[in-house]
This record gives sequence, structure tokens and C-alpha cells, in this order.
Amino acid sequence: MPTIPALTMPIVRPALIAWYEACVHFADVVLLNRREDVPNKIWERGTRFLAEIQKENFLVTNRSTSLIPYLEQAGKFHFKAEKICVVGSVEAIKQSIYENLGVSIVSESAVKQELRLGLLHRVDLLENITLMRRIYCIRRKDTVLPLSTELFLNSIREHIHTKGRELDALDLKGRQRVLFVDASANAAAPFTIERIEPARDSSFTTHAVSPQAILQVFREVEAEPPPPCWLLAIRGDAWELGTAPSDSARQNLQEALDWGRRWIAQG
Repeated sequence: MPTIPALTMPIVRPALIAWYEACVHFADVVLLNRREDVPNKIWERGTRFLAEIQKENFLVTNRSTSLIPYLEQAGKFHFKAEKICVVGSVEAIKQSIYENLGVSIVSESAVKQELRLGLLHRVDLLENITLMRRIYCIRRKDTVLPLSTELFLNSIREHIHTKGRELDALDLKGRQRVLFVDASANAAAPFTIERIEPARDSSFTTHAVSPQAILQVFREVEAEPPPPCWLLAIRGDAWELGTAPSDSARQNLQEALDWGRRWIAQG
């Protein structure tokens, strides 16, 4: 399963999250329905509205899963208690679907083989939703982890950074024009506007990825040029945490907003 709104694991005390917090994005969301060899007109079309799953037995690994409230919020419905079936594991969910006992939502990576062999069937949701969970890795500060574990965690960090950049880049798909907006200490007042192109710059492997790097990710992931993009840089004055915007910064922002409205109106 995979920001908007976020799915989170139960809150952990901040003191326990001192070492590492990983926010893992699962771009592939798959809704599994009953076997194709079992007649079922409710699910024949292959695409469904999210709220329609409330009519089916919904299979989960545990009753406290955050998936249930997220689906209810996204689909604007409430599951009846008797429709929630706790089966204990993803493997048990798959076996239950084999026996035509219900439907579920799982990560596509967990059912690649079954989908390829036609044992399970993927149903696409008509709503444009994404799922996201927070996964925490916690250790004692005075513990030295084995090298293999450190290497594994480093690979996870890199995967998270890469996947996050891909999700940002995919927001560009299907857009006619894109305007990136940022505050700047170097731009001429009140603001500057420039056309930007894809570039693999020094921000490519960091958290603070530049707009140019996002365009580069889009070009590599989609194998096509990104839509026309511009960067609106609004001049700022002070950057200390908690400092209120100055009068000149507020004026710069207002002028940038006025320009942005005209830019959008041009179509």
C-alpha cells in the first residue's frame, strides 16, 4: 500500500525516535478481488469506487490497522463491524481471497507472483487516492549495530529519498504548465521569474531537492520531457526561525501573488 492525507502507525514517544524515522511511500496500491473464475457481477468491471468495498468482507491483518479509518475517511463511508475480517497476515489474506471470502488492499509487491499467474485480480480505484504509512526503526543509542544492518538501513534511506523524489516528479504528469514558488535571499525585489529545465545538480541526493532536479527525475522516470516549468523566486529579508515577515517581504509577496494570478489567467 502507499501524502494525502497521511496514514500513520500509532504515535511513538518523541524520545524514542531520536535515531531514525523512515516515511516509506508505496506507489503501488492494489485492490484484490475474488477469483476471476467465480462469477461476481459486483466486481466484473475492473474499476470500482472506493465506497463499494463496504459491501464486501474486508480482510485485514489486525483490527487496529490504520487502513480502516483512512479508507472510511477517503471514501466517506463506515464499515459495518461484521464486514471487517481479521485474518492475521498478508499470506492469510491471499489464501482467503483464493477461497472467495472477501477483498483487501495490500502492497502490490506482496502479490506480484499471484497477479502474474492470474491467481488474484487487481481492481483499480476510480478515485485518485494514495496511501502512506510511517515506519519507525528504533535502537538504543549506546548500541552498535552490525555492519550488515547499517548497510541495510542506509539502502532504505536512499530508497526513501529516491521514491519521494519520484512522487514529487509524478505530480507534473498531465500538466500544461507548472510554476514552482520559493523564497530567495538573492533574487531581485520584489521577485524574479525564470524558465527552468531538467538538471542533475548537487541537490539530487539530498532532502532539499531543487525544481531542476525534480524535472530531471520526471524525465528519467517517464522517459519524456516535463511540461514547461518556471521558477518564481520571491525576495525575502530575514530567515531566523520565528522571525515575522518584514513589511518589504509582505509587499514582495503581494506583488508576486498579483503576478501569479495574471499568469494563471493566461491559461
